[in-house]
Amino acid sequence: MTHLFIRCSCRLILLALVSSRMLIAQEAVGTPADEEAVRQAAMQFVEAYNAHNAEGVAALFGPNARMEDQTGQRVEGRDAIQQAYADEFAASPMAAISLTIDSLRFITSDVAVEEGAVEEFPDGETLTARSRYVAVHLRKDNLWRIISSRSVDREVISNYDRLRDVEWLIGEWISEGAESVVQFNSHWDDNKAYLLNDFEVVQDGAITTRGTQRIGWDPQSSTIRAWIFDSNGGFGEAVWTPGDGVWIAKASGVSADGKTASATRIYTVVDHDHIIVSTRDRITDGEVQPDGEITLTRRAPAPQTAAAE
Repeated sequence: MTHLFIRCSCRLILLALVSSRMLIAQEAVGTPADEEAVRQAAMQFVEAYNAHNAEGVAALFGPNARMEDQTGQRVEGRDAIQQAYADEFAASPMAAISLTIDSLRFITSDVAVEEGAVEEFPDGETLTARSRYVAVHLRKDNLWRIISSRSVDREVISNYDRLRDVEWLIGEWISEGAESVVQFNSHWDDNKAYLLNDFEVVQDGAITTRGTQRIGWDPQSSTIRAWIFDSNGGFGEAVWTPGDGVWIAKASGVSADGKTASATRIYTVVDHDHIIVSTRDRITDGEVQPDGEITLTRRAPAPQTAAAE
């Protein structure tokens, strides 16, 4: 009985010693200096992103790092990550983010797991989405770099996030044809929840039609939808979907005299200042109509009057 007590006591002492050493080792993992270095790297990421410095962002990743978004799309390798951010900055020249670190855990003295939230401001001002992220940092050659980053649980805050893919419409446009002139002005509403288009058609020097179009997000069908109203009493709607380098709007409506009409309009963005609009499958009151095409040209801003000295 005495021997059994002694053996049990020795095991307990040994277990206590091992546990103590494990606790000491755990306390040694992740020093305040290490934590500060990782947090500083996160802040450098935000600064480089908001400065649209793709090279600076990529420098914070390891050479074989992997980045994955909430849809499962992956980008692998530092060079590919740099190109991905360069493309993002080119597409959204005003984009900015903010970042909040919620937790930072050190798995070993050289591996840390960071979790937090990112808020997106595509125009530099409007909060459109918020997402969670997990980033794994590895220390090598005394430098902490991201080796894995994953975004999850993206929450859309503003419809601007859904509509900014058609932001190329913003501006004043004109198409001067042989028989008519079409001109319209596209701008955001106050909350960037809708794109508002005001248009008019001029024939023989007189305005024959005026109208408005409101483009928004339909949450039930998860599509971009437009509603159109003209000055003659006609109305209609269209569903917008992206195609291969184009946007396709399938429209239907009713004229002021009760005739139904439908058509497919294909918008091709040639460059910043030119859009080709092709109209196909036109049917008015059951009769097939010929196809059409116009080129919209962005109007140059009006010259500014010099302020009086």
